[in-house]
Amino acid sequence: MKITTSLYVLSLLLTVAGITGCASSQPKMTLDQVLSQYTQISMLNNDLKEARDNGSQYLAPESYSSAKQSLESAMNAAYNNEAEEAKEAAAAGLQTVARMKDVTASSRKILREVLQARERGMAAQVDSLQGEKLAELDSELKETAALVEEGDAETAKERRPELLEGYTRLELVALKQDTAEQAKSAIANAKRQGAKKYAPKTLAEAEGELALAVSILDADRTQKDKADVQANNAKWLANRSAAITETIKDFDRRDYTM
Repeated sequence: MKITTSLYVLSLLLTVAGITGCASSQPKMTLDQVLSQYTQISMLNNDLKEARDNGSQYLAPESYSSAKQSLESAMNAAYNNEAEEAKEAAAAGLQTVARMKDVTASSRKILREVLQARERGMAAQVDSLQGEKLAELDSELKETAALVEEGDAETAKERRPELLEGYTRLELVALKQDTAEQAKSAIANAKRQGAKKYAPKTLAEAEGELALAVSILDADRTQKDKADVQANNAKWLANRSAAITETIKDFDRRDYTM
């Protein structure tokens, strides 16, 4: 009897082990398989893509982060063939997305002018010219939007002027860099060649045109085309002063005694 019982237990353990082995050896799903098999995960994935395009990572940071974590949990569960866990995580994420959309709309309304200033800065390539400072301002923007998300819209409104001034300042710096960079480089090159000694008047004209380009942007940052004209004039004059310098140097090097 004991032997029979022992054989039965052994047989049962082997059967369970076999089932477990089959389950654990089941191949993981690919991304395409997950998205096609789990409708809710696919919907959550698409909602988050749309949210990124809509700026929810800045305008509803807490909800966006929560929904993103739900998507990651759902994907991991699906990859490991844990269907129920995957569905639960995706459902939680979709609930968060609904709130995220509402918060994004509220933040966009409250921070409208700030966002417009940021967009102008991005158009001026502030992300490549002033990337570090832009990241700092974006962090402050997220903190401000988080206040809206937490129901403290009044404090968020109080922070608007500082954010607006910050993005506007970055835009102006980026515009100046973009407009004047080549002219500054040409003037610096002319000085290295000795234009200050050999072609001081032309070099001074170049510097004057560059200063005018910068002053135009200081007065009205929308006048970029006008500022570009002055910057191009500065570049041309700087190159001319370098050419004059080289001509004079070449003359001095030659022996014209005869």
